[in-house]
Amino acid sequence: MPYTGFAIIDDDQLFRHILKAQLNKILEQEKSVLSFENGKEAIQYLQDNLPQLGDVVIPKVVFLDINMPIMNGWEFLDEFKKMKDLITEQITIYMITSSVDRRDEKRAGEYSEVNKFVVKPVTSNQLIELLEADNLI
Repeated sequence: MPYTGFAIIDDDQLFRHILKAQLNKILEQEKSVLSFENGKEAIQYLQDNLPQLGDVVIPKVVFLDINMPIMNGWEFLDEFKKMKDLITEQITIYMITSSVDRRDEKRAGEYSEVNKFVVKPVTSNQLIELLEADNLI
């Protein structure tokens, strides 16, 4: 199965709910949106499912927060990089965070896996621009 759908990795349940609703409205259909409270849950999901695929949803797009308990966004990216040999298609990662610290934006730019650094809140128009720019919608 090709990679499809989206993943939201953020400890803010309300943000995950709102972002999922925005995506479904933009796409005008229900898409598979995986939701994880922290990076560790997301890494575990990928480790469990990447080797076999089958009917499992592997996200094409990941929306990643920085500040989360258990495993933050930076730690997720470090673990994600270690899995490159299991990843057969491009996974687009947008770092979406409440951090306005320029050092975080600079650090995100050091990860080739991060396509864009976006400061919350995120409007539907911003989501459309992000996804259109990367030919994802």
